[in-house]
Amino acid sequence: MAGLLNTSFSSTTNPSYALVQDIILRQDSFIDRATANKFRLNLVQDEKYDHTGIGPRAGVIILRKYPTISIQRVDWYDGTSWHQAAQLDPQDPAALATNIETFYFYPEKNKIEFYKLRTTHRRQGIRISYTWGHTAPPDYIRDLSASMSAYEVVRGWGGQFSVAEDVSGWRRDMTKKVERLFWQAGTKASGWVG
Repeated sequence: MAGLLNTSFSSTTNPSYALVQDIILRQDSFIDRATANKFRLNLVQDEKYDHTGIGPRAGVIILRKYPTISIQRVDWYDGTSWHQAAQLDPQDPAALATNIETFYFYPEKNKIEFYKLRTTHRRQGIRISYTWGHTAPPDYIRDLSASMSAYEVVRGWGGQFSVAEDVSGWRRDMTKKVERLFWQAGTKASGWVG
């Protein structure tokens, strides 16, 4: 849609380029709220977790946001100071030389597992910074955002550009398309004004 946006709208058109960009951002935000999902990259900074050193989840952290793309930093608290852990095999020469705590990240399970770190239950003793979301939104979400944005532009400025009968038919078709795309996204189009 960016290519069409750049060629069809400018600072002198009605609606302006800036206004159409704002409409697109508002529709993207609405889709995120309606689907309870975020279809872009997001960064979580210093999210804290309790750490348990016993039982079946010993040394395991399940990240809250899904899907996780990459881990930026993992730190653990020993009661007096924070220590950085590294995503390495425990037999790696760098891990052996520095005696650093190591972990493995399972992206398909959204899970971090420490190789050696086992502590008694310490509240908020692990902090993790990571990137999650989608590197690119799925095509049906991009189509939904473009359709909803186009609908709002035509609804607000349609009578200026075309015959009212054509706009009315287009609105009916677009409403059906938006409802189908919301269904594909796994949610109802409740709250969307069509």
